[in-house]
This record gives sequence, C-alpha cells and structure tokens, in this order.
Amino acid sequence: MPNISSLLIVDTTLSFAENIGVETGLSYLGFGLPIQTPSLGTMISNANDPNNITQYWWTWLPAALEIIILCLSISYIGQVIRRAADASQRQGAAD
Repeated sequence: MPNISSLLIVDTTLSFAENIGVETGLSYLGFGLPIQTPSLGTMISNANDPNNITQYWWTWLPAALEIIILCLSISYIGQVIRRAADASQRQGAAD
C-alpha cells in the first residue's frame, strides 16, 4: 500500500480538477445545471454577450479566476500530500 499511495493521491487530485472542468464545461454549454442554479459555467457563459464582456465584466471574470485558482490549488495540495505520503522521500530526507 505505501508504494501505490502516491499514485492514488495523484489520481484523486486529477479527478477533482477534471470533475470541476467537466461541470464547468457542461454548464457553459447549457447541458449542466439548470440556468437559475448558480454555477461557475453559467457565470462564465455570461461572457458570450459582447456587452457583458466590456461593461459587466464582474459577472464572469471572478468565476474564471476562481476556476484557475481552484484547479491550481487542488494540484498543489495533491503534490504536497503525495510528497508527505511517499515513503522513499521521507527516508531520503532523514539521511
């Protein structure tokens, strides 16, 4: 189990980031949650209107930044947990 723990952690964190991308993409295209349900994809779909891009940027820009920050932070947390769980790195640090 200690040998595959790093693989499981990497796979789990990539799955979280992938699920966020799938939900956002489906909601952006209109196939996800209902339109009245707040979602990152529906907020970004407001950028389809040229008027919203220039005059009402606060309706879509924070959602886009949140997706980027969320995926990067999940990846970073996964790397930290992988390094903490990796037995070979712990033994090498003690030498």
